[in-house]
Amino acid sequence: MDTLLDTVTTSGCEETTGEQADHIQQAPQPSIDDIAEDPEAVVERFAETHLVEDPESRVAAGDVYEIYEQWAEAHGIDTDSKPWFGRRLGNYVTFERNTDNENGDSVRYYEGLALKSE
Repeated sequence: MDTLLDTVTTSGCEETTGEQADHIQQAPQPSIDDIAEDPEAVVERFAETHLVEDPESRVAAGDVYEIYEQWAEAHGIDTDSKPWFGRRLGNYVTFERNTDNENGDSVRYYEGLALKSE
């Protein structure tokens, strides 16, 4: 299962993965308050903390957006609209958008994503 951070770039611009990256210390992330006014950073943080790339999984886009809204509200952050959220999310995780017809309703899914278990 892939994580949201697959490679780490060292100061020498060499890419490292797996065990090589274990010894690299990462700078602490900015606080939620520091990124609250930057919608890109907000969606990136949400993706890092709530989603995982998994080619065998899919999750309803509406469920992801609802969790994003709850998370943002809990942190006092204004949310993006559903379309903008989906566009920004695609900058930070890899997934396919698919729509299924369920009981006469169209349901959009993010194929290749799963919610992290808490």
